[in-house]
Amino acid sequence: MTAALAAHVVVVRPGFRLDATLDAAPGEIVAIMGPSGAGKSTLLATIAGLERLSGGSVSIGDDMVASKGRHTRPEKRGVALLGQDPRLFPHLSARENIAFGPRARGTDRTTARADADEWLWRVGLDGSGDRRPGQLSGGQQQRVAIARALAAAPRLLLLDEPLTSLDTETAGEIRGVLQTQLAAAGTTTVFATHDAVDAVAVASRLAILEAGSLTQTGPVRDVLGAPASRFAASVAGVNRVVGEAHRGMWRAIGVRPGVVLAGTDAAGERASAESADGSPLAAVFRADAVRLSSAAESSWTGELRLAESEAPTSGAWIARVERLEQTLGGVRVHTAEPPIAVDLPTEAVALLHLRPGTPVRLRVEAADVRLQPM
Repeated sequence: MTAALAAHVVVVRPGFRLDATLDAAPGEIVAIMGPSGAGKSTLLATIAGLERLSGGSVSIGDDMVASKGRHTRPEKRGVALLGQDPRLFPHLSARENIAFGPRARGTDRTTARADADEWLWRVGLDGSGDRRPGQLSGGQQQRVAIARALAAAPRLLLLDEPLTSLDTETAGEIRGVLQTQLAAAGTTTVFATHDAVDAVAVASRLAILEAGSLTQTGPVRDVLGAPASRFAASVAGVNRVVGEAHRGMWRAIGVRPGVVLAGTDAAGERASAESADGSPLAAVFRADAVRLSSAAESSWTGELRLAESEAPTSGAWIARVERLEQTLGGVRVHTAEPPIAVDLPTEAVALLHLRPGTPVRLRVEAADVRLQPM
């Protein structure tokens, strides 16, 4: 069966290079995640034909639509691109916006309008066909944009973080619309997002894009279950610390000796059984598995001096608070050297007087650590 999308996208600009290979089977939904500036929008824009290739090629179905010597215009590719801005025609009603694509393909006005009303019902806007975009909320406009994109029956749908500008409740509702309607229409989709919930709820496969390169790809569950980079680990809500096997234990790499020596009996057994000394291993553990307590000294230099005079404790180390991040369940505390995320209740953060620069002590138990060969 011909792949719905087969793309090797190379785009070179001053200070930036994107070199990524991405494919999708007919009807497949592939999510792309990566930090800001990784190249997600550039990748989608190039597939859509809004950017030109520096190298590589893009095929949609049986058609080669782009190579170094070929560039099919965007409107000839059979691709729909939807971003944060719905980009609805302000002078047209919701119904006419949705009917625009079919009308452009030659569908008669009566049929196109009837189909548009069907799509409005599918996205939960039954009875809103006569309203113009200015009379709709942001979430309603995005629903119309989704209906317009799918009504055009594209060969490929590209979603560039369409839920980012919406509030949490509205984003959840639109996510449900996408999940239901993409499955019903069988539309091949590439979905760039910053939210792991989008990948879990909508996609079957996840690709991680970092610094212009795909660093990991596979079924969503596999990628989140065994993240291959610190960014992928943060997406999965876990910590990933690079280290090595050392005398049947595990220890972090590039951290001041005596400050971090993380190793547990269970982890040590696995490391000694599977890895020789010096073999690279990544320790993976959940953010809510880390125990955080106050440091013995109020200053980092004082705590550092004290820690260096103590015998290392397996699974325990000192760190400094780097930043605090609000979550739905409380606060995520980010520490440095190595970067660690710790989930705490809001009252615990207040009780510990945590703020950037505060020294703290961290601990993780044996049963909560998984070691992954690198």
